Amino acid sequence: MDPSSASSSAIAKTEDYLYFDPRSANARGTVPPASASRRNEMPGGLPGPGITPSFGMRRQGFSEAIVFTVGGGSMDEYGNLQEWTRRVNKEGGGSGMGKRRVVYGSTELINAEEFLSGELRMLGSECS
Repeated sequence: MDPSSASSSAIAKTEDYLYFDPRSANARGTVPPASASRRNEMPGGLPGPGITPSFGMRRQGFSEAIVFTVGGGSMDEYGNLQEWTRRVNKEGGGSGMGKRRVVYGSTELINAEEFLSGELRMLGSECS
């Protein structure tokens, strides 16, 4: 999602998403080991100052992205991403970031028939 052209409802829906960019200044924070984290807890189990991660807190424009789904991906999702990329690149990107490039991946690519006969059948058998 391009933050500069996104609607407020889309931004609200993705507010809790984390953004990992190793080149970002915000990505350089460190997370202490679990034992150090427990030692520095404040009353009530809240983390002490200076030990919370500093990455993934700010939205920013992008020119390259990797979209990866855990579970079943589809050619429709891939096609939608490619169409969006073509449209945004044709319109000039909106955020002045230049041409965008999006790579799509998934742990499993399935077609509609495989989804209906495999995934939904398993779900149906769990419910009955």
